Amino acid sequence: MALKIAPHLSAAAIEPSHFDKMKVGLALNVFSKATSAGLKYMVQQENRPLSYLTTAWFLEQVDRWFDLMSSHHPITALSRLKMEEYQEAITVQDIVHLFRGIKIGQKGGEALADDSQREIQHPPPTEPDSISERKGDEQH
Repeated sequence: MALKIAPHLSAAAIEPSHFDKMKVGLALNVFSKATSAGLKYMVQQENRPLSYLTTAWFLEQVDRWFDLMSSHHPITALSRLKMEEYQEAITVQDIVHLFRGIKIGQKGGEALADDSQREIQHPPPTEPDSISERKGDEQH
């Protein structure tokens, strides 16, 4: 029995229609810790490109931002009397700074994210000599 790396990702989440783009739930499935963990797994266990780790990190940042913004009003977290809430407010400020400073590379951030998200949903078939034999070859 094969397990999917990210079972919560669907075709609608990866390639949304005009109406699917309005569904917050589909976006939450993409920008999630689970999707991030799937990308990290693919890098560590399936020898995928290290650029997936950047996408995984970004997904975690968006997930954290959404959690903070939907759990309470950020204005209530500005008091230093409640340090945990104050730290959350600083995290929100850091993420906003990140969003404002994003620069898209030559391939384009959207295309890079799409590539890694499609692959996490439908990984290419593994070749018998891919990872295990490469590791064995490196030892000789």
